[in-house]
Amino acid sequence: MNKLTKFSIGVLFGAGTAMLAAAETGTSASTGMRDDSYSGPEFYVGAGFGEIDVDENDFDGDDTVGRGFIGGKFNDYVGLELSYIDFGEFDNQFASAESTGLTIAVTGWLPVAERFSLFAKGGSLFWETDVEIGSFSDELDGNEFFWGIGAQYEITEHIDAMLEYDRFKLDLQNSELGLPSGISSADIESDLNYASLGIQASF
Repeated sequence: MNKLTKFSIGVLFGAGTAMLAAAETGTSASTGMRDDSYSGPEFYVGAGFGEIDVDENDFDGDDTVGRGFIGGKFNDYVGLELSYIDFGEFDNQFASAESTGLTIAVTGWLPVAERFSLFAKGGSLFWETDVEIGSFSDELDGNEFFWGIGAQYEITEHIDAMLEYDRFKLDLQNSELGLPSGISSADIESDLNYASLGIQASF
């Protein structure tokens, strides 16, 4: 388990604990019945599973990966979300890379029907990559902007299903690799396209 994975689990667990505490406080302060006239904060936790595709000159391939996420909506239109994703491993004839990432994003929501909403998100991807070039290996990290769009359907009052597309970019600079003498490599730039289905529980 790499450092980013441990950190991500800690962040998601801590955020989840805080959100559960906030939700419990809000519930205990109410009459126990949901007040539909109140449009206050809503918290959610969920998971997604889908296909990630890399189609660039540096790496080609696809993989099936999952992600976990936790977030909150300040109102019907704006929110904040944290997620952890394992991008899997991609390679070419010269090198291989295995990456994980933690994202933080602002989310925007557009209710279009009673149970159906569209959403978009944008924020930072904090990534960590294990690179292997021949017998040489190294671990790199960085952060990049990412964005996503999707649709959400309310199955029940507290369970939602989502269809989502996210676009990530990994930029590995040759100068950061610290390659030993005799091994040369160009910068590695890869765009990752992630289409997924997900389910979340809100409270």
